[in-house]
Amino acid sequence: MNYPGYSLRLWLLQEIARLVPLPTETISLYLLKYHPSIIYRSRVLSQLTQDDPGAIAFALVHGWNYPNVEIELTANFALDFKVGDRLVALWLEKVYHSTLNNFSVFSSSSVFKILPQFFPLQYSHARCCAWLRQLHQQGVITNNGSIPSLEPYAVALIELLPCLNPKDKDLLLSLVAFCDSSPENLLSSSNNLALAVLNFERYEGIWRNKPNLIGVRALLLILAQSNLQYLLETQLLVGAPREL
Repeated sequence: MNYPGYSLRLWLLQEIARLVPLPTETISLYLLKYHPSIIYRSRVLSQLTQDDPGAIAFALVHGWNYPNVEIELTANFALDFKVGDRLVALWLEKVYHSTLNNFSVFSSSSVFKILPQFFPLQYSHARCCAWLRQLHQQGVITNNGSIPSLEPYAVALIELLPCLNPKDKDLLLSLVAFCDSSPENLLSSSNNLALAVLNFERYEGIWRNKPNLIGVRALLLILAQSNLQYLLETQLLVGAPREL
């Protein structure tokens, strides 16, 4: 995990480890791609060859005390953990508030060297900043990144998350994947995030569909901008331009 401390996968791993006799770092758990919901799949049952998979599955399902995460046993004895909207809303609120201390899309942009190998990341970051400045001009966000229409955040997000369109959900899923990233797949998840940012505006638009979702989309953009800035400046040690 690279982005400071907000991995849904790590939280799930810790909870699964309470119910199975395996160290957290050895438990199989991965985020499903190309799915409209946030679902993690685990093949932990196949890792417990000395035990009865059916009994372990029963213990997991009936020992699970988190109503915001549903467990389903697949036909090939994998376990799917579907993260509900309430937990996603709480996660979004937590990550969002962690970004506000470094919210800086309005400060003057230094001259950065644009590197071909990182251009998609730098370009997506600059586009996030441009969209956020436009949202600020429209009164959707304040100077410090607050979003008045979403207060109280968790309550509003729980109501609005079911209304997201496919490109909104793609961006959300990419943000979740980025926060889950390990060092070996950080660049891959970052490129996916950059692509999701561009598709988010290109195909659906931030403002055109369902005006009541503008606040949620602003929040997703703030998280994308913060993640991309963190990656470029802290991990890749290159500039994060605010405009191109």
